[in-house]
Amino acid sequence: MTAIFWDGGTWSGDGGVIPPPPLATGATVGAPGAWTPTGSTPPANLAACASVVATPTTAWATGSYMVLGDASHAYWNGTAWTAGNAP
Repeated sequence: MTAIFWDGGTWSGDGGVIPPPPLATGATVGAPGAWTPTGSTPPANLAACASVVATPTTAWATGSYMVLGDASHAYWNGTAWTAGNAP
């Protein structure tokens, strides 16, 4: 088992600095939905969602959303990421 700790700026452990998780490359519908790959870092804000692939690629159902890094919500409208929860 590796011991890890937060030094106020980075996570560190027995083997040195632990790199942050990868950025999310996908998003699976839900309320809230799940970022993929599992354990990845969500996009910082709506603009950062541009390269994230939505699953499904059709418009998401009413009430669906993703929680972004800035704690705002976004959903896939079938063609683009949009602020808020799916109407």
